[in-house]
Amino acid sequence: MNLMIAENHPAKAGSAVYLLRKYVKNTSDGAVMSVTFAEDSACIGDGYRIEVDAERIHVFGNTPVAFNAAVGDLLRHQQTGIQSKTVEFFSDFRSVYFANHFYNYYHSAPVEELCEYLESLALWGETTLSLWFDMHHFTSISDPHAQAMIQRMVRLFEKARSLGMKTSLTRLTNEYYVGAPKHLLAENTVVPGRYKSKLCGYYYTELCPSNTEGEALLLESFEELLGCFSEVGLDCIMLWPYDQGGCTCEKCYPWGSNGFWRIAQKHAAIAKKIFPKLKIIFSCWRFDHFTDGEWDTVIPRLQREGEWIDGVMIDINAQLPEEMGKIGKPIVSFPEISMYRATPWGGFGANPFPEALRRQFQRTKSFCRGGALYSEGIFEDINKAVALTLMRDPDVDVGDTVSEYCNYHFGTKHGKALADIVMRLENTLSRTTYLANGRACDYPSGKPEGLHRYAIKQTDDVEGIANDMAVIDASLPDNVKKQWRYQQIYRRALGDAALLKNGGVPGEESDRILSGLIPLYHAENAFYFVSPVTRETVMKNKGEGV
Repeated sequence: MNLMIAENHPAKAGSAVYLLRKYVKNTSDGAVMSVTFAEDSACIGDGYRIEVDAERIHVFGNTPVAFNAAVGDLLRHQQTGIQSKTVEFFSDFRSVYFANHFYNYYHSAPVEELCEYLESLALWGETTLSLWFDMHHFTSISDPHAQAMIQRMVRLFEKARSLGMKTSLTRLTNEYYVGAPKHLLAENTVVPGRYKSKLCGYYYTELCPSNTEGEALLLESFEELLGCFSEVGLDCIMLWPYDQGGCTCEKCYPWGSNGFWRIAQKHAAIAKKIFPKLKIIFSCWRFDHFTDGEWDTVIPRLQREGEWIDGVMIDINAQLPEEMGKIGKPIVSFPEISMYRATPWGGFGANPFPEALRRQFQRTKSFCRGGALYSEGIFEDINKAVALTLMRDPDVDVGDTVSEYCNYHFGTKHGKALADIVMRLENTLSRTTYLANGRACDYPSGKPEGLHRYAIKQTDDVEGIANDMAVIDASLPDNVKKQWRYQQIYRRALGDAALLKNGGVPGEESDRILSGLIPLYHAENAFYFVSPVTRETVMKNKGEGV
């Protein structure tokens, strides 16, 4: 079925019309259907309705995001059959956080390519683009590299705006630039009776907000940063406690309900002064992980004096106290779609785990609505599609989503077989890194003594997946084989088999397969943790402090 767009459409459907014109695929069946767009106030939130009659497909919605999602629905069913339907959304905050650091895909790919990638996520119903300005490797906001990153972020926010999305900035509340005065630095120590382990992801450029000078620099740098986005605008700030961030000093203890709370509240006041309609999300990520008692002390504060907070963010895997249901604030999650059970992140190709995501959203649906997906690149594109769909409906069949994905991107002739491969890849994803000395360590530091061994926990189907993948590949047309989405699945399937054959140690065959991911990720300068696994990337172990 070929789709033809009617001439007149409401302004809210502008980005949807653009997306449909750009991504519609011509079919050879000769059938043509006209698509019309109309506003309908009966559509709640980002919900939409599709009505199909003999001559037209009518799309009804009430927001740009609704129309975008409806177009995605049309495109994914263009070859399998478009049906009348009404779609409602379980949540209205469905964000993807592009972690733009470590010279990963978001840090290194051309902005034009990132903008096109954002379009693909709009078709799955993304509402908000979240970005972070990682300060620790810049000397100041005037640093040319800092300015380049800010301009990159502005371009992405402008693209999000053009798609009807909202913009969100993540802020670690005590992060600061390199070269800060030593007497202002935050503490990161294990203190008996206070902290049971050191804070992770620390760069020792963080400042202590209980120090008057330190607090002043933190707030001044934050206001300076917000000014860089004054024209494009910000809709949301996610204030973050840990990784990097935090201070273990006595005056800040316990960080989550004391030092972090105080400095976050001051950040919120500055943000709302510049952007009065902006929403503040207070993140409780990793509360009670480094120290006990953060939940016990922050919940009364949320109930008693949390009027400046518009929503609370949690780790989707966190076990929340029952009292959280009484805070009177929307709760959103922070689903992890990149680092799950395999390091380096994306180092082996696609990392789909749809069933694990289904279980996570099932567990949290009674108290959590929506969230921001933590993304380190495009290798988890399938996870984005699955998670964005689960944010729409936590009871959806994830197998259906994977089938939609594969049918749309790879064609219905091969979609079913590739969807089966994707579902099987989840079973062989989990792996552990062993150093040359035999010690298990997924996050190695320093120059290695020798090549690591990557031990895949479930190996029974590794060779079977590779063999089936090879059969599928032999029958695929070149236009499918060349797609980066396909290449990630293909190289994961064959790369795992090559590693397994070599005892889990990278070798000539696995290098040949997995090095093909480097141009897809623009990973020529990537740090080890976001690099495809090759002998060269392992032995260089590129990254800060190594």
